[in-house]
Amino acid sequence: TNYTAELFNGTRSKGILTFTTLAATNYTKIITPADDLNATIAAAANGAIIGLNPGTYAATATNTFITGKTVTLKSTSGTPTDTKVNFKEIVIEGTGAGVTLSGIDFDGAAASSLYFINFIGSQAANGSAATFTNVIVDNCIVHNSATAFLRGDRGSAARDFKIGEITVNNSLVYDMGTNGSSAYYTFHVNKMDFVAINITKSTFYNCGPGLVTASTLYAGAVVPSVNISYSTFNGFGGNAKYALLDANTNPVKFTLTNSIVANTPKSGTVVAAAIRSSGTGSSSTISYTNMFNLYSSGTTALTFPATVTLTANQAIDLGWTAATVGNTAPGFQLPAGSPLRTASNISSAIGDPRWTY
Repeated sequence: TNYTAELFNGTRSKGILTFTTLAATNYTKIITPADDLNATIAAAANGAIIGLNPGTYAATATNTFITGKTVTLKSTSGTPTDTKVNFKEIVIEGTGAGVTLSGIDFDGAAASSLYFINFIGSQAANGSAATFTNVIVDNCIVHNSATAFLRGDRGSAARDFKIGEITVNNSLVYDMGTNGSSAYYTFHVNKMDFVAINITKSTFYNCGPGLVTASTLYAGAVVPSVNISYSTFNGFGGNAKYALLDANTNPVKFTLTNSIVANTPKSGTVVAAAIRSSGTGSSSTISYTNMFNLYSSGTTALTFPATVTLTANQAIDLGWTAATVGNTAPGFQLPAGSPLRTASNISSAIGDPRWTY
């Protein structure tokens, strides 16, 4: 619904504001914690929107398979703090598979989860070719997987796995990848033919030995892109990986803007260069971003190759360490009067907006 509102200070008009509220969700089915979540998903049709009433759902005994269809799991409250799924692994299986996750707290601790999202061709042959749809994680809290947030490299050969876009928006992700010592990046998409990875208005901390790897050379229909904006990253990196991106000679367009990146490595070391990306058609741009305490080891600062365009970045130390977390106050809140509150390309705050005030 579209609205127009006039704002007043006392009796004096200060301006006109227009805004739009979201349409009501038309749920295919609404369940409660007494229902079997995995069974509900297995029985759902393609395109189903499954509403989860507040409470805690147990999906720990077996992996949650989304097979050959695209479904939505969404809290009916729209609030992840009152709707939790204890998960083992969300497996996106086969051509046509995809998922939208919205307004849910996903906790992998109870099941000793290895991955949050894992792509396979089939349960019989993990590496068999498959064309997935999209993955969207919106307004979620995701934590406690020992290996990686997302693994998409199981295809037997380059481009056996194809997907449109992988999007994380307005989400809090932490404790993924065993304190930076995992062998798998947070987004591990080697060999996967993807259109884009989009990270917006989100926070990642204690997540993996590096952010994105797409290092297997292939000739796809488009040059894939990694687009990061208004996000906060802290306490990550390790296992001698590239902290931000390893594209090797595979062409990838990488953009990091209006964000805050701090404290590498979480453990061990990372490669001296923050980015490896030299394929024909590649581009890397970091702009309007605050970066501090980024080291390869000890006090040796991370470097950025000459192929990376750096524009209007800052290096303001906010006092965070690699152990600073976002689920305990004050988290990553920007101090009052911080110049980072007006440091974006449109003079707004940078980093995940949840930490602005």
